[in-house]
Parts: sequence; structure tokens; C-alpha cells
Amino acid sequence: QDLLKASASHIVGLEPLTIEYGGEYGQLRSRTDSELYAFSRGQPIPVAQTSADSRLTFGRAWIDATFEATEELRFEAGLFGSTTDVDGADEDLLAPRFGAAFMPWDGQWLRAAFLRERPEEDAFTLAPIGVLGLRSNAVAGDVDHVDTTIVRLDSEWSRRFFTSLDYQHQDFDALSFSIPGYIDGVSVDDARLDRLAVTANLWLGGGLGASATLARTWSDGTIAGQAGDLPYVPDWSGQFAITYVDPSRVKVTARETYLGSRGSHLAGATLDDAFVTDVFGSWESEDRHLAINAGVFNLFDDKVEVAPLIPTAQRTLRFSMQARF
Repeated sequence: QDLLKASASHIVGLEPLTIEYGGEYGQLRSRTDSELYAFSRGQPIPVAQTSADSRLTFGRAWIDATFEATEELRFEAGLFGSTTDVDGADEDLLAPRFGAAFMPWDGQWLRAAFLRERPEEDAFTLAPIGVLGLRSNAVAGDVDHVDTTIVRLDSEWSRRFFTSLDYQHQDFDALSFSIPGYIDGVSVDDARLDRLAVTANLWLGGGLGASATLARTWSDGTIAGQAGDLPYVPDWSGQFAITYVDPSRVKVTARETYLGSRGSHLAGATLDDAFVTDVFGSWESEDRHLAINAGVFNLFDDKVEVAPLIPTAQRTLRFSMQARF
């Protein structure tokens, strides 16, 4: 896959109004090769081989405005227009986004927003992402566009304790996703997600902090003419983490993630709930020119299915180094 993209943006400050506008243009070329094997007496036998080339040309323009009416009241609105040519087929989309933020009393921020997005367009861009700091949940799959409504309440109860209550409703147009280990993917009509999440952050003292999130998700859609819950979406999920930050620019996090039981694309096949433990950390040099990241993911090598009979990655070690010039 090869991606070439040029993006430009300009910001104009007219207190209390800030206007940002810009545009981008690019091209994506990709090639996919796949092979299907059968095994006989332990030896692989090629059954089928396929390859496909794709070329995508895209362009986008936007204008976005933020208005700070008072210290307690802010508004933001934007309009994005995009066009995409996929192997000669044109697709155009007009994507509005708008939101408001209100602080009814000190330490409480209530924000609400609507966004229409093409998730892949927000990669490597200078365009505004989100509205008033609100961002839509990530999409695990391919989709033409997503309409997201967000309501979020952030609360600062003390210098040490913070909470947030976040609700998102998402409507997906032409949602599809592949299944690890399976040839055929899944296409969903009229897909919808509703997610309610509660998060708490506590500063324990020194450089130590803890956070916890509990989420409840409702979903539905139509697959092959049958309406029901979306596969691989757990009703319940959660996460608990403890983080230590040292003045020497060392940061270490231990995280436990919970995935509730979830249905699959196969009738009657349900994936069990699971816990996964990760430990990771980072270090930055004093001048911020060098950064090192390392982690152990799925620390206890838990057997978690991502699809029926298909386990997730085993214990994984990851190390990266980044230099800034």
C-alpha cells in the first residue's frame, strides 16, 4: 500500500471567533494477494491464488469556526466536503459537524456534538478532528461514513478525583469487516451502536494515578436479511489501569482489560468473556529529542478468541525508539 497526501490549513483569530479552513489532496494505491491452501498428510497444497489492485484518488476541503461566547459557553461548527474516485467510481460526501460546551458551575463541563465522518480521512491530516475536544469512538472495519452524536459530562470533584460520563450514538453507512482466519467477511446494513461509559481518574499521590472505565454497549444491524445484535461487540467492557510518572520522564502503566461475552458471525457460536493484562512504559530524553517505548502485551498469555477457534495474539513484546530532529 502506497499513500501520498498533501494538506494545507490556515487559522484566523478574530476574538472571540476563531476560523480554520484548508484542503487536502492525495492518492492511495494498494495491492492484495491471497492464497488458499488445503493440507494433505501435513503437506500444504495450493488450491487458489488471487490478486487485486486498487487505486483511490481523494480530495477534501473544510471550514471550521469556534466561538467563545463567555468563559462558560462555547460553540463550534464546521463543514467538510470530500470527493473520492475509486477505480473510476466517484463518491461525494458533505459532512457537517457542530457542538456546544457549557460550564454550569466550576469543575463541571457539559458538552454535546454531532459529527459526520469518514474515519480514514482523518489519518495524516491538518484538518480539525472532533468538535470541542469530543471525538467519536473508533470504527473496527470499513465504512462509507459514520454519523455520531455525543453527550459528555466531565467533572472535577477535587484536586485528586475526576470523572466523566460519556454517551455516543453511532449510525454506520455500509459497514463491513473481515474475520481473522475466515475467508468471507461480514457486511451489515443499518448498523447502529449506543455506548454509555463511566470513567474515574484518581491521583493517589506523588507520581501515582489510577483510572477505571466501565462501558455498556447496545448494537443492532441487519446481516443477510436477519436483524439482531452486531457480532463481536460485547455488551459489557471495562478497563482498570495504574500509572506511575517519574520526574526523570519515565512513565509506566499496568492495565487490565475486560471483554464481556459476545456473539460471532456463526449461528450459536459465542465467545467467552476474557481478561487481558498489559504492562508498558516510556522514557524521553531531557531535550525531548529521543523517546523509547516498551511493553509486554497479554502478559499472562491468556487464551482469548477473536473469532470461533481463532485465538488472539499470544504474549507479545514490543519495543520502539523515536528520534526527533
